[in-house]
Amino acid sequence: MENSKKTTTYLKAQVPGMQIQNIYWDRIWMYLEIANVNASTLYLYNGKKCYAAELEKVSFENLPDMVDFSEESKAALLTERVSLYRINITNPGNCKMLPDGLYRITPKAPLNDNDTDKEFVSISTEVAKRIGDFSRVFPFGHEGCYSVNMEASEDENFLPFRLRCNTSKETADSGKTKLKKKLVKTVYNFDQLLFHKKNAKKILLFSDQNEQGSSNLKALANALEKAGYAYDTEYRSLLTKSYSLKDWFSTIKKMAAANYIFLDDHSPTMNWLTLKNTKITQLWHAGVGFKSTGYSRFGMPASPGTDSGHRQYTYGVAGSKAVRHWFSEVWGINTAQVLPAGVPRIDEFLDSRVRADKVKNLLQMYPILQNVAEPKAEVTESKDGFQNQPRLILFAPTYRGKNKKFAYFPYQNLDLEKLYFICNKCNLIFAFKMHPFVKEQVTIPKKFEDRIIDLSGYPDINDLFYLTDILISDYSSDIYEFSLFERPMLFYAFDQTSYSLSRGFHRNYEKCVPGDICTSFEELMNSLEKAEKDESYRKYLIQKASRDRDQNFDYHDTNACARIIDWVIRDEMPDDIRAGITYAENKVKKW
Repeated sequence: MENSKKTTTYLKAQVPGMQIQNIYWDRIWMYLEIANVNASTLYLYNGKKCYAAELEKVSFENLPDMVDFSEESKAALLTERVSLYRINITNPGNCKMLPDGLYRITPKAPLNDNDTDKEFVSISTEVAKRIGDFSRVFPFGHEGCYSVNMEASEDENFLPFRLRCNTSKETADSGKTKLKKKLVKTVYNFDQLLFHKKNAKKILLFSDQNEQGSSNLKALANALEKAGYAYDTEYRSLLTKSYSLKDWFSTIKKMAAANYIFLDDHSPTMNWLTLKNTKITQLWHAGVGFKSTGYSRFGMPASPGTDSGHRQYTYGVAGSKAVRHWFSEVWGINTAQVLPAGVPRIDEFLDSRVRADKVKNLLQMYPILQNVAEPKAEVTESKDGFQNQPRLILFAPTYRGKNKKFAYFPYQNLDLEKLYFICNKCNLIFAFKMHPFVKEQVTIPKKFEDRIIDLSGYPDINDLFYLTDILISDYSSDIYEFSLFERPMLFYAFDQTSYSLSRGFHRNYEKCVPGDICTSFEELMNSLEKAEKDESYRKYLIQKASRDRDQNFDYHDTNACARIIDWVIRDEMPDDIRAGITYAENKVKKW
């Protein structure tokens, strides 16, 4: 460990060795292109704080989609003349921000007083000349700011890599809010001592976003009942409703007593209330879409603070090993903590009996759907070139606006006259299913009601997928479940550039979208007509959807809830997943 009372003597001659040739950013990930690597492990090192975070080596096959590497860099990486490393500044491995302080890169951690500059990675002259270009500033919350600054050494003969992190705290709560939070914390601590039993199986299904409970929580509740487990529920909507202190005390008592808490959305309460001796599992209401959320968009409007409630999760849940790194980014936790057990609501979604009941109910509620053809892979043509029975097209975009309070959809980007014409020409029923946050309804003239319907009031979009022939989305995670059916998808991305700049994408939209992108309404209508008439085009879209399904789901069954109960509550986790969690915990060294 470095002695803070002593200074390190730096060499006055250029030391040959490991050298940074370039630096890249992909949102919260910093990538370092390093030449002459002669060590198996490299650390981002702060000796004064006794802290070292291991850098992750990136293979050529796993180069990030969102980084624009030059052909020269790609060639150097392919031939291993340089190596690529990365680190997540929101979570270098211990589910916390990279701490404030000055860092260097070294293969040794900890160092001692006799170590010299040859133990550190330097930067090339070219990088030194552009050193200011690589710094980043990440605003968050109410006037908070996290900065990552690159610095060049004053020593003209040796250019060690230096990185300095600094956090400016967000605006403090008002005195009244501080008092309320302090009171709630005191009650929680008291209730925790009084009602929490260490080895019990007290289970709480919890939400700060929805008073009715989500499909994930309801599916898990059904599975818990079948498995013989008692559970409690606490569903609230903090963004749209105020709750009395009496309500708060009731909620806090349940949270304090729980050994296991399951939720499926962000909890504002957990931003400031730290829970004790409780395993918290995030089921997450959305699958894998494209828009960034949580820590994957740190530094953008409405991003979380440096220490949000996401940090408290013991586990998260995802549909496959291939996608869990996107979930871990959102929550600021390690990928190993995201269990690829499957999403609870998929159990009912794939249950044939549930499907039959849901379809029957839909046909009774909406007579316009009664003649809709069963979705099939092929195009079944009639004499005029289109199918005899109408097919259902579902338009389910995400919202615009920074959160639930300001959510909207720009309806001016739709042309119902053109839409109605295509629906008649291709024998289609077109249904809108707007995001639940969007309160303004789409206006459908009476003359179009025989072909166009608004189903936004229907509670569960998954039920609509049973009858849907083609899904039209934009950046939403609706595509997650729909990919299980291997049916065509189109993407209406009229505002792709502005949306990506304001909201952010966590993966390359154009490369990863499981369908065709349409940037104008006319292009969307042409693609829709083509998908209903052209067999080869339809098969092309289905192939893209199939690849998405295979990436999203390790299991195509109805046992996700059973796996979650086994792995989390019964603690019967597969050995490889448990080992991965243990390994990830050692990515950050402290001494």
